[in-house]
Amino acid sequence: MRYLHTIESTDTADLPAWQAITTGDPEEYDGTAAAYGREVLDRWIYDNGTDGTTDEDGNPLLRAVVAFADDPDAFASSSNIVATITCDQLEEPAPEIVILEAARERKLYVGLLDQLADQELEEALQEARVTGASKNWLAGFVYPAVSRPIALRMMPK
Repeated sequence: MRYLHTIESTDTADLPAWQAITTGDPEEYDGTAAAYGREVLDRWIYDNGTDGTTDEDGNPLLRAVVAFADDPDAFASSSNIVATITCDQLEEPAPEIVILEAARERKLYVGLLDQLADQELEEALQEARVTGASKNWLAGFVYPAVSRPIALRMMPK
């Protein structure tokens, strides 16, 4: 899977106002987004030192935020975030949690693919209108990928 990440810091853990301090390029990674986040954050801390990673109470002041590299709206909102790992979550979780991370990520990725496919289908429907085909015929043609009413809504008047 290809991921993007940012490393973010905050001055206070009580009411954090996270600010990106670095953004990585798209990167291929064999594990989950959470494992990727743990790895890039751990590597960043190793390269830059541990000063300022936690406050005096041990609360995290540093985190990695991970999104799918295929997502054109990566980091646009919290709904586009696949994993957020704080500097106190660098240890490998229990195997059951790793399985849960993978299942959650698959569900999020399928949702992203569905959203991208809807956008592609909408564009293709609009382009197909220039052939003179009726909206009803095109809506019937794309069924069962989407229902007729949804296909009709994808084609502006």
